Amino acid sequence: MIIRIYNYLAIASMFAAIIGLYTIKDKVSSLNYQVEQINSQINLERDTIHILKAEFAYLSAPNRIRELSSNYLDLHAIKTSQMIADPTIIEEQNTKISSSPDVNNARPIKNIKWRYKKITNRYIQNVSKK
Repeated sequence: MIIRIYNYLAIASMFAAIIGLYTIKDKVSSLNYQVEQINSQINLERDTIHILKAEFAYLSAPNRIRELSSNYLDLHAIKTSQMIADPTIIEEQNTKISSSPDVNNARPIKNIKWRYKKITNRYIQNVSKK
């Protein structure tokens, strides 16, 4: 009688082991499938990144930008009469435009709120209010 109980326990434990191994095998195979899917997505993204880098290199080529700017923009070289030393200083004679501005005869501008940016931590804040 005791031997039959041990036989039944052995058969029950074998069935439990078979069911446990089957469920583990099923989970492992589904995880392997998911890993293959993720690896294929990673490879697709790498290919896409490679294509985007090639397009960016083409679009940002200096010769191409130079040609586009000459075709579509009406830009000219900066003249010295267009430059001032300090943006808070204006020339005294607004009506007379000289070819070489005299910064020494300039006076400071009053009641103008200049917008300077100050960087604190990672955020940019405007110092002056509009």
